[in-house]
Amino acid sequence: MFGLNCETRIASRFSEMSSITPPRPLVWGDIHDYLSKFLEMRFELTQSDDAEISAIARVNFENSLSQLIGHLPQDRLVTFAERFVEWHLNGKLPLDVRKLRTSIHWLQQQYTNHSKGPGQEQFGDEWAKLLQRLAVLSELLDEGSFLTRLQIATGHAFEFEWEPGEEGRTYGYQKRLRNLAIELANDFSLATVETWNVLKGAEAHHAGERRQNWQSRGNYKEPATPDLKNLPTLPEDWAWGTTEQIAAAIVDCPHSTPKWTTKGRICVRTTEFRPGLLHLSEVRFVSDQSFRERIARLEPQPGDILYSREGGILGIACRVPEDVSLCLGQRMMLIRPSRNVLSRFIMDWLNSPAILDRVKGLTSGSASPHLNVGEIRQFPIPVPPPNEQLRIVAEVERRLSVVEELESVVTANLQRATRLRQSILQKAFTGDF
Repeated sequence: MFGLNCETRIASRFSEMSSITPPRPLVWGDIHDYLSKFLEMRFELTQSDDAEISAIARVNFENSLSQLIGHLPQDRLVTFAERFVEWHLNGKLPLDVRKLRTSIHWLQQQYTNHSKGPGQEQFGDEWAKLLQRLAVLSELLDEGSFLTRLQIATGHAFEFEWEPGEEGRTYGYQKRLRNLAIELANDFSLATVETWNVLKGAEAHHAGERRQNWQSRGNYKEPATPDLKNLPTLPEDWAWGTTEQIAAAIVDCPHSTPKWTTKGRICVRTTEFRPGLLHLSEVRFVSDQSFRERIARLEPQPGDILYSREGGILGIACRVPEDVSLCLGQRMMLIRPSRNVLSRFIMDWLNSPAILDRVKGLTSGSASPHLNVGEIRQFPIPVPPPNEQLRIVAEVERRLSVVEELESVVTANLQRATRLRQSILQKAFTGDF
């Protein structure tokens, strides 16, 4: 706790801001000026000679950028992003470079999407200039010191664009880590104490990140660990977790009926869900505007898990396929696994008898069976080491391919039997026996 004297000094400093309050009714320009000057005042406090005041003002300062999105004009917001990077690089205000780089990335994504919206063609040059300024900031951080680039690579995964490769898809953050590993192998002098501290702190950072990203007005609640009483004992190097613990994001579908159109963007329905497969032969569409509204919380990416949680098609998990852009319909949710678990492994587990039995137990006796998002968050999930996950997924795929082959043989034989039956009946009633 900071003493009363410190709090009094801060209050005194902020009281100076009364001079910027206009004597007339506020308009948007005044609000923008107020927010800008408030942020500048806070930066001044971070440079205070009073250590206590400076420490308080620096807490989560980098979050200010993301919090101002939507509250400041685009040009002013990019200007502040430039100042944040400048303050960080010149040592005036060391920031959490992970959060700073992530905020700049999401600004780029948001402004790119806005620039393609209806009626934005006339502002093409302005959007291009803003995006170019953000690209320069991204480049400054991405070409920073080894420690800076390592912090970015071990922070929150924000690059879900991928390239095909011999070993499957390679995402942006994976390329960063691989390049850093090669750089470290070629120059072991980079293996400093600071490097190891960044690596050791990566897991702690992700735990803290969950708290920082908590959007509820209530107190943050750490993801609950599973109740092990009724769970089998796992091999020594495995661990039990919950859906919430292994997920980078869990998002429920919009609670509104899609406004269907004859063409446009794909909006999936649970009727298209099959265990392990999203069947897109007969898709429905929504408009671009409706699509943007339905992906406002999180846009589905290849490898994300879709899970049906209500209605006749209940408890079915499938994945968003590659090269498909879609939004969620109703009665479903999206689970984005964290980078230390395979999406296919989690999907297979959610379709397993263990989870299906749990779903039946939670929904039995209900006239309108459904699962709450909170119940799905607490599903127990066994987490083996990465190499074991790969082996299990490969074995499941091999055995399922055998089953699919048998199903095709059975289907062909049934069709053959049907034709033979029809032939026999034809001959029987035409006197050809």
